[in-house]
This record gives sequence, C-alpha cells and structure tokens, in this order.
Amino acid sequence: MWFGWYGFNCGSIHQVSTAEHAIIASLSAVNTTLGAAAGGLTSLAVSAFISRRQTGETSYDLSDVLNGLLAGLVSITAGCGLIEPWAAVLIGSIGGVVYLINGSILVKYRVDDAVEAIPVHFGPGIWGVVSVGLFASPGRLLQIYGHADHPGWFYSFTNGGSDAHLLAANLVGLLFIIAWVLATMLPFFLTLSYLGWFRTDSLEEIIGLDPDAHKTQDNITRQHLDVLRNQINAREGIVNEEEARTLVGEDDT
Repeated sequence: MWFGWYGFNCGSIHQVSTAEHAIIASLSAVNTTLGAAAGGLTSLAVSAFISRRQTGETSYDLSDVLNGLLAGLVSITAGCGLIEPWAAVLIGSIGGVVYLINGSILVKYRVDDAVEAIPVHFGPGIWGVVSVGLFASPGRLLQIYGHADHPGWFYSFTNGGSDAHLLAANLVGLLFIIAWVLATMLPFFLTLSYLGWFRTDSLEEIIGLDPDAHKTQDNITRQHLDVLRNQINAREGIVNEEEARTLVGEDDT
C-alpha cells in the first residue's frame, strides 16, 4: 500500500511534461515517504512508551508500526504537493498519534474494528485536511496554482497578519464530506442492521469467519462451545445448563 500511494499522490499532477511538473511530483514523493516513515516511527515510539508506563515493560507492537505508517500516509495525502518536507514529518508524526488515540477510543467503547480501518482513516484523514490549511507553503501554492493569496494559517503570521481563509475553506469542505458520508451510508448500514446482515452469528464470532466464509477445515472445539454457552447464559440470564446446551445446538456427544 505504501508503494501504491506514490501512484495517486505523485500521479495527481496528471503530467510531467515540464520541469515544474516534475518538481511537484518529486516533492509529493518525498513528502509521502517522510509522512509515512514519521507516522510509523512515532506510533511505535508512543505505543512503546505507553506500554512501559502501564506494565513496567517495554513492548513493541508490529501492528502499531504498520497502521502508524498508513496513518502517516493518510495524513500526508491532502497536502503532499503543497507543503515543505519538514512539515511532512510533523504532519505524519501527528497522524501516528491520532491513530493511537482513535484506536484506544474504539477499544474503550468496544467498537469492533478488527483491521483498525477507522483509527487509520477517520482521524488521520480529518487531520490531513486540516493540516493543509495550516502548513500550505506560499511558494508551493505559487508553483502549482500560480498564486499564493491565501497560504497556510501558520505562514500568514510571517506577514504580520492572520489569514485563515484556506483553513476555513478546508474545514467547510470537511463538514460536507462528513455530511455526505452520513447521508449516503447511514441508511445503508441501518438497513443491514435491521435485516440482521450487519454481523455474523454468535458462534462464528468466536471461531472466526474462515470455517464458513472460506470453507477451511477448522474444527469447532469444546472450548468454542463453552465460550458460546457462557455468552448465552450471560445474555439470557440462563441458569439451566441443559437449556444452554439446547440453544447452542450441542448434543451430549
């Protein structure tokens, strides 16, 4: 995925027929690389620090590195051709931290997201859009669009003013993106939930989807059935063991 990111980040210039186009494309490649690397390293360092504080031992989680990389890539995409390399490092690093925060929120509220798609895309994506309004370089804006009337908010301070036009425009755009996704997808997912198609059955949640969806040879063990029976007991308030066995579909053998 990291390699593929160069395709749409650098390729968004659409052509490299001039030296200026090539400069913009190459800047996008550099910033994409820096944003991804910064996101992965920052996510690893912060998660290792947190594990040290919580358990007394430092542990390194590979998934934090890989998802931190993706969070850095998501964060850098919006502004890859509009910012300086130093800003790409900062944006990617913050994206890695945002991913960890989002992931901890999902765990706290027990939202099931096995591949952590929401922490990787939602928070870092919002941050990436906002970061353009903060870090868009006047020189890069001039190079791409031919004018730099409204640079990133931080750059406007150097001229003795406070120009937040670009930041405000990106925030409005962000609100429209969120509204569009909610309007189109919320009815879809509510319908799936109403029909009972939004989640798998209780036993498959325990043993995994592979045996049914991919027709693997995984066997349902006694431990799986015990876990399912305990879940049913807790949910239904069942005390009678035989009744629980009947609901599970487990025979005496």
